[in-house]
Amino acid sequence: MLASNWHKIILVAGCITGLMVVLSIVQRRRHLHAEIARKLMHIGSGLVALALPWLFTENWPIVVLTVLATSGMLAAKYMKRLQDNLGAVTGRVLRNTLGEICFPLGAGILFILAKGDVLQYSIPILILTFADATAALIGVFYGVMRYTTSDRTKTLEGSLAFFQAAFLSTLVPLLLFTELGRAETLLIALLMALLSMLLDAIAWCGLDNLLIPVLSFLALRAFLHLDAWILTLQLIATLTLLIFVLAWRTRTTLNDSAVLATAVYGYGCWALGGWQWVLPPLTLFLGYNLLSPPDVEDHTRPYTVQVVLGVGAVGLFWLILADLFAHRAYYFPFMLSFAAQLAMIGSARALRVTGPRAARLLLARNVVVSWLLLFIPFALIDRVRPAGWRYAISALLSIGIAVTLFAFTQGGPDGYRNATPRWVWQALSAGLASLIGLAMVQIV
Repeated sequence: MLASNWHKIILVAGCITGLMVVLSIVQRRRHLHAEIARKLMHIGSGLVALALPWLFTENWPIVVLTVLATSGMLAAKYMKRLQDNLGAVTGRVLRNTLGEICFPLGAGILFILAKGDVLQYSIPILILTFADATAALIGVFYGVMRYTTSDRTKTLEGSLAFFQAAFLSTLVPLLLFTELGRAETLLIALLMALLSMLLDAIAWCGLDNLLIPVLSFLALRAFLHLDAWILTLQLIATLTLLIFVLAWRTRTTLNDSAVLATAVYGYGCWALGGWQWVLPPLTLFLGYNLLSPPDVEDHTRPYTVQVVLGVGAVGLFWLILADLFAHRAYYFPFMLSFAAQLAMIGSARALRVTGPRAARLLLARNVVVSWLLLFIPFALIDRVRPAGWRYAISALLSIGIAVTLFAFTQGGPDGYRNATPRWVWQALSAGLASLIGLAMVQIV
């Protein structure tokens, strides 16, 4: 058995290497377009990955193949001797991407997560293989309507092509290989196509090759156990969030893919926690431009998906804990993280143009306004009247501490800028606020 697995490992590695060699030769002789060569490699690798559940029943061969594949792709990408031949198959596109490295990682993680379930493994691989390739080729050769992303732009035509291919990649296997009803099958296919399309739209630097298979698998596993009524609610909630954020996008300073990321984040809050967990991030999304004037020129939207992830990282941590342990106590620090973020964003914008005399008054105002906007809905939802004063004081003090710490870290000419250190300190300050608030209500 051990020898047989090694033979299969050699076979799979040989298929991938042979495909890369053939495409390299064709690319040199026929002057194949860089995107076509890259996506042919993508499709071929996906078809090989699709066969893995029929070749292997243990995880260790997949780990070996994943290490071999990622090492080989890294060598082809960065070793000078390989860059102009094998590396040219995936490396000549005009964008900075790690997609060829994320692909084997995503497939390997997916195989381990699926635990031998061929259907739950195959559908995400089909989406990754065909929807991603279709979107890229349609976008490059036929795309006209563009939207801004962290990697410059993508096209609406490419995203719609992704949706169609992902829909069919889900619908056909479910119809052929499950006993699900027609309504459930259709709803699951629509949800999978919509969510994976959004993941493709917001991913940057090739991370879609990692995010799509893993997150599509998690979504599919959850959807398969839901009835048609719940699936319909899921679809309505997703479409409502998407339509709302797109309608509101011109009132934000987020670029297009960052706006879509807020819809994905809101869906995650609703799916894992319920509608109550959508309110804090929604309040931040609607309120940060109202709390202080925009700090960029009119019609400029420079903030990216990475900024959205930084702002929502602490809240996501508490949301996952609440889902894992089914404990409502985590809703309070979840709310506090967004209240602190709202106060810090308002303060950061105004402190760049406010003199030192008005700074303290400005910070105090933002702390109080953010506290009112986030704490009052929390108090009404969680019905904390018997111990309301304890939660109210804890929330106000923790938000104030976070904003003060953030203000101290942003001194100097580079403070409050759209740069990584600013967003890191902002996330750390929000995390501190949520921890302090949770500790205070537990101790007092």
